Amino acid sequence: MLNALHVSVALVAIAAPQSDAELATLDVTGKWEGRINGLALDFDVDLAAAEGGALSGDLSIPAQGARDLPLERIVLDGVEITFVIAGIPGEPTFQGTVSDDGTTVTGDLTQGGAEFSFQMRRAIDVAAPDAGLEAFGPWMREAMEAWEVPGAAVAIVRDDTAVLLEGYGVRELGSDARVDADTLFEIGSSSKAFTTFTIATAIEAGELAWADKIEDLLPGFRLDDPRASAELTLRDVVTHRLGLPRHDLMWYGRTGRTTAEIIAGMRHLPLNAELRERFQYNNLGFIVAGEVLREATGESWGDLVRARIFEPLGMRRSTTSGAPFLADPNHATGHGELADEVQVLPFRNIDIVAPAGAIGSSVSEMARWVRLHLRQGRFDGAELVQHATLVELHTPQTIISSLPEDPMLGIAALAHGWFVDGYRGHLRIQHGGNIDGYSALVAFFPKDDVGVVCLTNRNASALPELAIRRAADLALGLEPRDWSGEALEKRDAGSTDDEDADETPRVEGTTPSHPLGAYGGDFVHPGYGTLSIDVGGTDDAPALALRFGELGGPLEHWHFDTFRIPEAGEESTNPLGGLLVRYETNETGGVAALHVTLEPALPPLRFEAASDPRLSDPDVVKAFVGTFEFRGLAFVVSQRPDGSLVADVAGQPTYTLVPGRDDTFTIAEAEGFSVKFRREDDGSVPAVELRQPNGTFVARRSDDDSADE
Repeated sequence: MLNALHVSVALVAIAAPQSDAELATLDVTGKWEGRINGLALDFDVDLAAAEGGALSGDLSIPAQGARDLPLERIVLDGVEITFVIAGIPGEPTFQGTVSDDGTTVTGDLTQGGAEFSFQMRRAIDVAAPDAGLEAFGPWMREAMEAWEVPGAAVAIVRDDTAVLLEGYGVRELGSDARVDADTLFEIGSSSKAFTTFTIATAIEAGELAWADKIEDLLPGFRLDDPRASAELTLRDVVTHRLGLPRHDLMWYGRTGRTTAEIIAGMRHLPLNAELRERFQYNNLGFIVAGEVLREATGESWGDLVRARIFEPLGMRRSTTSGAPFLADPNHATGHGELADEVQVLPFRNIDIVAPAGAIGSSVSEMARWVRLHLRQGRFDGAELVQHATLVELHTPQTIISSLPEDPMLGIAALAHGWFVDGYRGHLRIQHGGNIDGYSALVAFFPKDDVGVVCLTNRNASALPELAIRRAADLALGLEPRDWSGEALEKRDAGSTDDEDADETPRVEGTTPSHPLGAYGGDFVHPGYGTLSIDVGGTDDAPALALRFGELGGPLEHWHFDTFRIPEAGEESTNPLGGLLVRYETNETGGVAALHVTLEPALPPLRFEAASDPRLSDPDVVKAFVGTFEFRGLAFVVSQRPDGSLVADVAGQPTYTLVPGRDDTFTIAEAEGFSVKFRREDDGSVPAVELRQPNGTFVARRSDDDSADE
């Protein structure tokens, strides 16, 4: 039973005992949350007063599906407490000491001769909802139905107390498993505030400073612009003012890439603005921030978040990567719309960009995170960061150059991992999150001591923002507005407009300039990496398909040498649907590169045709070795010990042949010069084309008596 124990115990707040008489009145009733060290088991305990001053209670192990296991022999002697789980083999016995402030218990668990240490702390006290908040549940269920959201959870915090912790709907369509306040959801970009808070702890520890230059923190780091590279600071990368647009396809769907590859590739990404010129949301900056933390502290981003935030707050089930999230039995499955209905979506692992969006959590634990911010960096009496540090985290740094359409919403700016705006005259600090299958929003009103969290298992849903507004209306005592109804009207009107949108222009009646097979192969961008065009189908009906990490799709001829991935249809959510692929040919007519728009804020990016790997295989290229003659001039191809090819012409230096495509090699020492070997069906190579700026000449093998061309 104890191989997966989670115990949550809540205690009434108690003053530090001062005498034996006061110790006798120590009140440990309520709910506690704890963990057994060594087993990594979480548990929760409920203690209550029984007749005659005795104590009763139960213990739950959510990970095992064990609920309300009865406790027996509960003894409170001064600050020492003991209790036993009834009916479990080995008689698991907890013996611990209550801290002076009455908020934690530490001690040992013994069972069948084994011994483990444990700790538990008072859980967040959930007050009964007042009359106003009682109206939230019916509204939420109605809104979930209207927005087709399978499951959601909401926390409302007021005056350092959770006045609502509730789950709604199901964790997965087709399942009876209900969402509760402890169900884990992916929170997406709401993770960014955890990264900036961790940076703040490093700054207080003297490990970093907001003004530190990234070039100094990460030697070798560069951007495409030398001035931006030299001036870019830690504050810049987390306030979305790098001068870079999103470039999300550097990492999205690219699980095979490494952090080092992405950071190295950033120097090859075109900028579209000056450093600090304007706000442009950018996840890459948080990849950099995570690496900065690792370099400065010697610990990974995930370990730092767990040690400096999760552990002090008691967020014991929150996760920083995909695997432990999926392993938790009480996690929500992501959903999206396919074929005009909401369906389960495959889980998208985004560990590569974890500091920007990979945290998974529940509203019961996220309520603790909100309380920390509403209490100026303190939680249950412990200071995680200084008040002044937290104020700086919440202070706007980058203006968002747009005006709100609704007069009830304020002008927005970006702080460190938080957006700052206004809601109906109240200061609001918030950050949402969207990743495949999940939508989230975390918001708090610091002047009103109110915070709200909404987590859902529906892709790109409007519901979190609408739920936050509804909850805020109720918690702030404002006249509720029908935000959901208004948004539904706009959505329906927008879907009609989309049906009338113009299709991408197309020139009819054109054909490709090459056989389809010539368009296949690998194409490389120094920042984005390799994009592959696979040639399939049959000899009579070849077909092309684009492959880019886990993304891609079939290519249809569009016009001239441009191909297109079909728009995402009813059965697909392909993010590359509608992508145009335009081929570029070189002076000899061969395929030299392709151009694709992977970043909408920039012109198409150029991916250069990669060399055919077969042309680096010594066993393959030995067929090209020999003497070829043109009008008495010998062109001698030989193979070096490493298997590469060189060519010699009498009276000239030795030339290095660099592999290309289609049995073509460029000459390293002579720009604009290349050679193409003519290969027959039987594998023989009777001739080579010598391609020069002044023409192309064909040299025959010296034992071939065919006429020169």
